[in-house]
Amino acid sequence: MKRLLLAAALLPLAACTSPLLDTVCPDWIPPAVQVTVQDSLSGAVITPGATVVIRDGAYADSLTVPPPVETIGLGSGRVGTYEVTVRKSGYRNWVKAGVQAKDGTCGVQTVNLVARLVPSS
Repeated sequence: MKRLLLAAALLPLAACTSPLLDTVCPDWIPPAVQVTVQDSLSGAVITPGATVVIRDGAYADSLTVPPPVETIGLGSGRVGTYEVTVRKSGYRNWVKAGVQAKDGTCGVQTVNLVARLVPSS
């Protein structure tokens, strides 16, 4: 019974870093960059239909986001310094350079961005 109680007490620590336990990482590979696209005037999420491109030197990853996806991740597990471009019909292109996805405890540390697109007309 004492072992069961000890195991139950330590179970919540299994999902975080602890000096007593090794770090537990998710069994999926995190993206380098994660982007949510918003309308700059209304703040509404307009990610579906947007094309997101990330570049780091010769490496590039891109995707036109299908509905109902509101946040998109690219550069699976890849550390780097990216230029992120978001395009959507009816809006000006959004570009952010120097986005640094660094190495972390469980692989790449995802950089979360909100691209606020300005209507083109």
